[in-house]
Amino acid sequence: MERKADDLIAIFPVPWKITDTGSAFRINDARGRPVAWCYYRRESTLRNEYPSREEAEEMAKNIARLSSA
Repeated sequence: MERKADDLIAIFPVPWKITDTGSAFRINDARGRPVAWCYYRRESTLRNEYPSREEAEEMAKNIARLSSA
């Protein structure tokens, strides 16, 4: 069964907010529950394993925008 966007909003009420935890961006719903995490590298030695901070921030913003779609 396919979930519709309205069903997800009912589970994760808007607005969704982004918080930088120091190693990831956490997207929280209006109740403060995490919707998603976007981890990023803090050291250049991890460049192939995690996205950069800027890339992770862009991913987090795109996820948060889904709540207004």
